[in-house]
Amino acid sequence: MRAWASKGGYTVDLDRETFRFINHAHQNDRRCRDWVAAWRNWIDIAQEKRGRDSSASKYAPGSDPHLKPGATYDPEKVI
Repeated sequence: MRAWASKGGYTVDLDRETFRFINHAHQNDRRCRDWVAAWRNWIDIAQEKRGRDSSASKYAPGSDPHLKPGATYDPEKVI
Protein backbone atom coordinates (compact mmCIF):
# COMPACT_ATOMS: atom_id res chain seq x y z
CA MET A 1 0.00 0.00 0.00
CA ARG A 2 2.92 2.33 0.73
CA ALA A 3 4.41 1.46 -2.65
CA TRP A 4 1.08 2.31 -4.31
CA ALA A 5 0.99 5.69 -2.54
CA SER A 6 4.62 6.45 -3.35
CA LYS A 7 4.20 5.51 -7.00
CA GLY A 8 1.10 7.69 -7.20
CA GLY A 9 2.89 10.70 -5.74
CA TYR A 10 0.77 10.91 -2.59
CA THR A 11 2.31 13.19 0.01
CA VAL A 12 -0.16 12.87 2.89
CA ASP A 13 1.01 11.33 6.16
CA LEU A 14 0.12 7.69 5.52
CA ASP A 15 0.44 6.65 9.17
CA ARG A 16 -1.87 9.42 10.35
CA GLU A 17 -4.42 8.85 7.59
CA THR A 18 -4.40 5.08 8.14
CA PHE A 19 -5.00 5.68 11.87
CA ARG A 20 -7.93 7.96 11.00
CA PHE A 21 -9.26 5.45 8.45
CA ILE A 22 -9.26 2.61 10.97
CA ASN A 23 -10.86 4.73 13.69
CA HIS A 24 -13.54 5.95 11.29
CA ALA A 25 -14.34 2.37 10.31
CA HIS A 26 -14.62 1.25 13.94
CA GLN A 27 -16.61 4.30 14.98
CA ASN A 28 -19.16 3.77 12.22
CA ASP A 29 -19.18 -0.05 12.32
CA ARG A 30 -18.15 0.07 8.68
CA ARG A 31 -18.19 -3.03 6.49
CA CYS A 32 -16.35 -3.16 3.16
CA ARG A 33 -15.98 -5.80 0.52
CA ASP A 34 -12.48 -4.53 -0.35
CA TRP A 35 -10.63 -2.78 2.50
CA VAL A 36 -7.56 -2.00 0.39
CA ALA A 37 -9.70 -0.18 -2.18
CA ALA A 38 -11.48 1.66 0.64
CA TRP A 39 -8.10 2.73 2.07
CA ARG A 40 -6.90 3.92 -1.35
CA ASN A 41 -10.04 6.03 -1.68
CA TRP A 42 -9.47 7.47 1.82
CA ILE A 43 -5.87 8.39 0.94
CA ASP A 44 -6.96 9.88 -2.39
CA ILE A 45 -9.57 12.06 -0.68
CA ALA A 46 -7.03 13.12 1.98
CA GLN A 47 -4.64 14.16 -0.80
CA GLU A 48 -7.37 16.18 -2.53
CA LYS A 49 -8.20 17.93 0.75
CA ARG A 50 -4.53 18.68 1.29
CA GLY A 51 -4.38 20.28 -2.14
CA ARG A 52 -7.41 22.44 -1.40
CA ASP A 53 -6.01 23.45 1.99
CA SER A 54 -2.66 24.46 0.55
CA SER A 55 -4.28 26.45 -2.25
CA ALA A 56 -6.35 28.33 0.32
CA SER A 57 -3.17 29.40 2.09
CA LYS A 58 -2.09 31.44 -0.94
CA TYR A 59 -4.29 34.29 0.26
CA ALA A 60 -2.82 36.79 2.66
CA PRO A 61 -4.61 37.10 6.01
CA GLY A 62 -7.79 39.07 5.49
CA SER A 63 -7.74 38.70 1.70
CA ASP A 64 -9.75 35.48 1.35
CA PRO A 65 -12.02 35.95 -1.69
CA HIS A 66 -14.83 34.12 0.11
CA LEU A 67 -15.11 36.84 2.74
CA LYS A 68 -17.13 39.98 2.23
CA PRO A 69 -15.03 43.06 1.41
CA GLY A 70 -13.51 44.45 4.59
CA ALA A 71 -14.34 41.33 6.62
CA THR A 72 -11.58 39.45 8.39
CA TYR A 73 -11.28 35.83 9.46
CA ASP A 74 -11.33 35.23 13.21
CA PRO A 75 -10.73 31.55 14.05
CA GLU A 76 -12.10 32.12 17.56
CA LYS A 77 -15.53 32.89 16.08
CA VAL A 78 -15.70 29.83 13.82
CA ILE A 79 -18.41 27.43 14.94
